[in-house]
Amino acid sequence: MRHSATSRAAKSAAVALFAGLSGMGTQANAQDKLAGDAGAVMAELTGNRGQIVLMAADRVTPKGRLATYFTCSADGSEGYVVETNASLRHQPTKAAVRDVVTDCSFHDVEFEDVDPPRLSFNKDAAYKDCERLMATKPDFNGCGYVDDQMMLARQDGFRIAYMGRTEQKEGGKLLLFTVRPEDGEAEMEYVTRSGATFDFDFAGYDRFAYNPAIQDKLDARRRQASLQLD
Repeated sequence: MRHSATSRAAKSAAVALFAGLSGMGTQANAQDKLAGDAGAVMAELTGNRGQIVLMAADRVTPKGRLATYFTCSADGSEGYVVETNASLRHQPTKAAVRDVVTDCSFHDVEFEDVDPPRLSFNKDAAYKDCERLMATKPDFNGCGYVDDQMMLARQDGFRIAYMGRTEQKEGGKLLLFTVRPEDGEAEMEYVTRSGATFDFDFAGYDRFAYNPAIQDKLDARRRQASLQLD
């Protein structure tokens, strides 16, 4: 029954946190732009670009919380990470796409434990990439080999909620968004082709929630799995 109780709490939180999103998407005739008015940006993504808003979390920065939304198309071909200028509990006025990904996917962090896709991972090459990255970006919040980083994340209770392929300017080829379901804390990291895994943002994430419509689908999947086990 743990999943059912958690799901009810998660859905209640998600309904409240996503209330602001419904207000953002009301503007019509959005211009083809991915930064600016929050309503126009979200309308562009969910309307013109066929994006489904899957989940959200607050990025915790020294200046306050910034709501971040994760989207993906129905076929998984394209997705976006969108950051706004207000927390999930407030109505934002501005939004901007932070990352664009392909081959996006989302996962049930209470029911699934998935691995990132394998690229040309090589531990020695990864540490060389880490040395290069740390030398050029002293503000990086750590760098390590993907398998080691995933092991540490699992030990701390984190699971992959969202991932996709990207072309991040520091060399990241994969975007991984991991969540700890027990408290809603989350982290976003990038993985290079060699497997170097880094986070150059000292800010973490919290208040994670699935879109209520997505939460409903996850709940139905869990019920079906439970029936199959009985």
